[in-house]
Amino acid sequence: MFIDNLTPPPASAPWYFNSTLFAIWGGNTDVFLASDEADWPAKSNQLLETYKAQVTRLMAVGGRAFLFLNIPPIDRTPGMLKQSEAKRAAVASAIITFNTALSDYATALANEFYFSL
Repeated sequence: MFIDNLTPPPASAPWYFNSTLFAIWGGNTDVFLASDEADWPAKSNQLLETYKAQVTRLMAVGGRAFLFLNIPPIDRTPGMLKQSEAKRAAVASAIITFNTALSDYATALANEFYFSL
């Protein structure tokens, strides 16, 4: 995942926990492919658990400021407009489910570690 690509900062541009922002984004493909499956809630939770594991790893290397980018309304993209109404509705619902869970996680993380949102 993304932390595997984290490299030490160069000496000329060090980063510090109080001045470095880690932006985390992903899941669009997961939502599109799995949104209309019966086990979407479980897959959504699995995706969120992956986020949580990565944040834990980032915190272990000093990360303290996080920006969680939610899934945009991909159900309204030109490609999705070619899909059935049922598929678009499933994707829209899946986005709401995942983004709500992500927001709840970010709030809980902020409360636990006294971060600002």
